[in-house]
Amino acid sequence: MELFIESELKEFINRLPELSIEPTTVHLLMLAIRSRKAKEILGIKIKDLVVERRIVRPSNWKDKYFKAVHNLALLQHHGLYHYKDLTIPLQAKAIYCTLTPRSVKHAVSDLMKETINYIMQGDDSAKYQLTKLDVRYFGCLHRHKSKVSNYVTLDIDNSDKRILNEILDMVSSIPIFMVTETSRGYHVVLDLTKTEDAVQFYGQEKLMQKLGLKYAKHGLEIQRDAQEPVPGTLYFKENGVVHYVRILI
Repeated sequence: MELFIESELKEFINRLPELSIEPTTVHLLMLAIRSRKAKEILGIKIKDLVVERRIVRPSNWKDKYFKAVHNLALLQHHGLYHYKDLTIPLQAKAIYCTLTPRSVKHAVSDLMKETINYIMQGDDSAKYQLTKLDVRYFGCLHRHKSKVSNYVTLDIDNSDKRILNEILDMVSSIPIFMVTETSRGYHVVLDLTKTEDAVQFYGQEKLMQKLGLKYAKHGLEIQRDAQEPVPGTLYFKENGVVHYVRILI
């Protein structure tokens, strides 16, 4: 079984928005436990739980991104993670990312305010939070998108290609960042960076509402700033069927 499909990953990285030093932006990567897969395999409910975090910084960022995914894929295959006394199997782990770069300035500002509050609070709970600055910084980054791009994911929990094609026809006037095949269907990622495209999706024509009314019953969920499974990486289907996230468009 391959760690990941290199060509798919490189194609994805080349599509991502550029990072910058001024204003400083970063990309985020995560190795996480998939709640649905954990329940299917282990028979217990586990929330979607991030077990590894990576921040990709601006300098030579495409090479760093590739290496970060490579190393997360190694941990996906061979890393040892537990929930209570249960070992999390490979099939329940996946690598995710955020598409829009994150604003370092706003994240650091939030982190400083939170840290000062914990210092002033001074009890044992607050002191413990001070040991988790790395996790909390990642969370602050996650909250603060930069303004260089704006993506919305049409998460289609349905493998029927007719449904996919109908939805693609409905959004044909809006730029598409990518379409991927996931474990249960497809993700159509729309690029709403330009104001006119965002207005068309959210505005008077209410394309978002039309999509929801017509396809919610077919498994469509519309997600702003979704955590996307990284193309080229393992993303198991039901019953342990091996699957890698593929870019279709």
